[in-house]
Amino acid sequence: MVWEQNSYVVVMLTKEQEKGYIKCTKYWPEEVKDSVLFENICLRIELESEELVPNATCVVRTIRMEKLEDSRVIKTRRITQLHFVGWPDHGVPDSPDTILNLVNKANEVQQQYIANVANSQVPHGKVGPIIVHCSAGCGRTGTFCTVDTALAMLPNFKDDKTDLINFLVGYFRTQRRTMVQTLTQFQYCYLAVLSKLVTNR
Repeated sequence: MVWEQNSYVVVMLTKEQEKGYIKCTKYWPEEVKDSVLFENICLRIELESEELVPNATCVVRTIRMEKLEDSRVIKTRRITQLHFVGWPDHGVPDSPDTILNLVNKANEVQQQYIANVANSQVPHGKVGPIIVHCSAGCGRTGTFCTVDTALAMLPNFKDDKTDLINFLVGYFRTQRRTMVQTLTQFQYCYLAVLSKLVTNR
């Protein structure tokens, strides 16, 4: 999906294991400079760097992807994975600032890739969308996408009669039925956006 969509930023909102259950299979190498070969899709993945960003409460990984043909590298791409580790399944982070910092970091990295669009590794001069995932792709993913989209739309949103958060959750649910799974997550969307508005005043 990352290769197909020409994406350069991946936001991961789950730990690999939670409460003894596997939530996400590790798709990157364990150690920096190690690589993993996915023969079925002809991709080799190398972990180039890994660092903790405290204010975004996430691990930032730089991953090198190599597209192979007959065991030869034909294309290379570097992507950034933002792995947020402080969000429990069916729950919410401790503070609205946490998701706001993560949304900001994801968009900042995306803009850096867009600014470097002249790079020959970007086919057709286009950077694809940010990819967001958790374990099921519903609760945490839906909450992140709702907050991110609401913040992007607010500066130009002039309709005082429409509840933007409710509208966005409804829209996302036409594509994936259980986006924003719990009432707490739904309320957290409002809290995060309100917190951003108050901070910007």
